[in-house]
Amino acid sequence: MISCSMPNDSEATLEVAELAHQRGPQIRCITDRPTGSLTTFSNVVFYANATRKSVPTTATSTIAITKGIIAAVANRREKGLDLRRTLDARHKP
Repeated sequence: MISCSMPNDSEATLEVAELAHQRGPQIRCITDRPTGSLTTFSNVVFYANATRKSVPTTATSTIAITKGIIAAVANRREKGLDLRRTLDARHKP
């Protein structure tokens, strides 16, 4: 499970993360600070830290982390690799 909530942790996200944590799956979270409440329930924490604390910079770093996770997961599956090859072939210069 991957959870993300920032700059303020929403109660609903925390509740879902806590319930999942109690049931035992691996949980990853994306947060903007080490003291974020989601870190309590997460096995792996990704920090979307920006030098400037503004919504656009935090959103940019969060999207970059999310895209990296999606690419890593997709590249572990043969169907994901096939799709990537197809898309790469379409967009070659």
